[in-house]
Amino acid sequence: MSVCIVDAQAEHPSEPIADLIWTVDKPLMTILFGTRDRWRRVFASDWPENKGIVCHKQMTLAVRN
Repeated sequence: MSVCIVDAQAEHPSEPIADLIWTVDKPLMTILFGTRDRWRRVFASDWPENKGIVCHKQMTLAVRN
């Protein structure tokens, strides 16, 4: 198995990335967004944009194969 670091693209699915971010600090995310579903909706809305704190332009991903 090989892993590559790539620039995130708007086409990458947002849900697994949102879930990973949620697990980093679940208590804080719960305070800020209430539920994981609400966080997923916020994240999915911002992900394809070209600006913003959680848009794809601000992230890199580790991708298998």
